[in-house]
Amino acid sequence: MENETNKIDKVDKNEVIFPDDTDRLMSIAEVAARLRTSPAFVSGLLNTGLLSALKFGKNRRIRKIIFNEFLEKNDGKDLQELLKL
Repeated sequence: MENETNKIDKVDKNEVIFPDDTDRLMSIAEVAARLRTSPAFVSGLLNTGLLSALKFGKNRRIRKIIFNEFLEKNDGKDLQELLKL
């Protein structure tokens, strides 16, 4: 019985829990790099509620899955115009 438990423990937990890395937390700088824009622009998206983040004290982290959903929802839109609304 113990050997069976050990076999289960040896399964690659990253592959089972996070198969496509969608729940990784991204910094504002990482999101800015993905969008090829500035961290200030990403902060604007967060401050207006267009993009949501988790807060850790003064730090904010964007879940990768939320970022990907944001990209899909706003595909083809001018994000600068969204911030002006």
